[in-house]
Amino acid sequence: MSDIGPPPGAVHELAEQAVDFVRRATGVALDYTAETLPVLDHYLREVPRDRTELVGLVATASGAYFGEVVRRRLGGLWDTEGDEPREWRLTVGHGLTFSPVGVAAEAIVRADSEEGVFEVPEEDRPAVEAALDEEVSEDEYYSLAGRLEVFERIAEVLLAARVS
Repeated sequence: MSDIGPPPGAVHELAEQAVDFVRRATGVALDYTAETLPVLDHYLREVPRDRTELVGLVATASGAYFGEVVRRRLGGLWDTEGDEPREWRLTVGHGLTFSPVGVAAEAIVRADSEEGVFEVPEEDRPAVEAALDEEVSEDEYYSLAGRLEVFERIAEVLLAARVS
């Protein structure tokens, strides 16, 4: 992806917290590439699911990092208008919108939430659903690396719909 400019300051600060968390826990420095998402996924699997406050803190930082990886890979814009980072949305491609913090929280607790749901334009839903109609393991579904692959597929479908 070409130079897309820096993220909003609050997003950058939170994403850097995730980089620090992972570096202290694993010794690995995240570099905002897709190749580092499996390292972050490994770190998230170690977060105790029953510690709500910790889950929230880690999901917020990890969500900002994940959102930045997606934005740098696919392009996009942050909407940080909400009071809380879990309300922030990222829009990529031709209308894929999601909550990076919600997706990260789902990766930690390994369960769906309303916040992690992605949205696409109504007219594109059938094509997106058809493109995603395949079985994936629970590990892949609740991994950030897996979600990036899903979002890449969705972005391709949305682009194809605009080109045709």
